[in-house]
Amino acid sequence: MIPFEEQFAAYRQQHFGFVDRLIYREKAEILDLFPESELAAEVVRDLEALANASGLKRKLTDFILKNIRAQVAGSVSVIEVCGGSCWLLRSVTSQVDHGKFHIHAVGSDLSQRHIETNTTAFRHMNIEWLVADATNLLFSNLKFDIALNCQALHHFPVGIVIKLLRELKRISKKVIIFDLRRTFYGPALVQSLSPFYSSSIISDGVASHRRAYSIQEMEFIIRIADLPYKVTPFTPVGMLVESI
Repeated sequence: MIPFEEQFAAYRQQHFGFVDRLIYREKAEILDLFPESELAAEVVRDLEALANASGLKRKLTDFILKNIRAQVAGSVSVIEVCGGSCWLLRSVTSQVDHGKFHIHAVGSDLSQRHIETNTTAFRHMNIEWLVADATNLLFSNLKFDIALNCQALHHFPVGIVIKLLRELKRISKKVIIFDLRRTFYGPALVQSLSPFYSSSIISDGVASHRRAYSIQEMEFIIRIADLPYKVTPFTPVGMLVESI
C-alpha cells in the first residue's frame, strides 16, 4: 500500500492551481516551535480573544449545543483535545442547560503549561484538565458522547491528521472539528487585524491560513484513509470535519 503521505503529495502535485501555489507556505508557528513559552501563551490568549470578537465562539458553541440538545436528557460527556485554553469546551460547559444535562467535561492539551494555567484560571468550572497526546488517548472505546477539536489540524502533516481523526472516532460517538481552510483572502484578512492584536498572533495567524488544508484536500485525506467523516464549509475561512 502506498503511504498516505505519498498519496497526498501526489494529489497536491496534480491539483495545486495558481492560487494554491501563490498562497500555500509550510511554516512552523510559535505554538509548534515553543509550545511551553510565554509567546505561545500569548498566542493562546489572543486566539480566544479573536474567537470572541469574530463571533466564532458563539457560532461554534451554538452548533455544539444543538448536537447536545438532540440527545436524551441526562448525562453527557464531552472532551476537547489539542485545546490550548479550551475556550470552546469552556463556552459549551457554561451554556449547556444544567437543569437538563449533567455534563462531564475533559479539557486536554499536550502542553503542560497550558493545562496548569487552565487548572488555576478555571478552577471554578467543573472541568477535568489533562495533559494528553490526542493521537494516543488513554480512554476506552466510545467513552465520550462528543469529542471536540478546534483550529489544530493545520498544524499536523497528513499522517498525524489521520491518526487524530481515527482516535477521536474511537473514543467518542460524535466528533466535531473546526479548522481553517486555505483561501486566497485568509492571510490578508489576518494581516488587516495587526493594529488590534499582538505581532505573535498575526504572524501565527498568517502562517496558519497559508498552510491550512483546503476542503478538497481534507476530503481526499478522509477518502484515502476510509474514515467516516464529512467536510463542510463553516465561516468564510473555516470548515467543519464531522463524524458520520
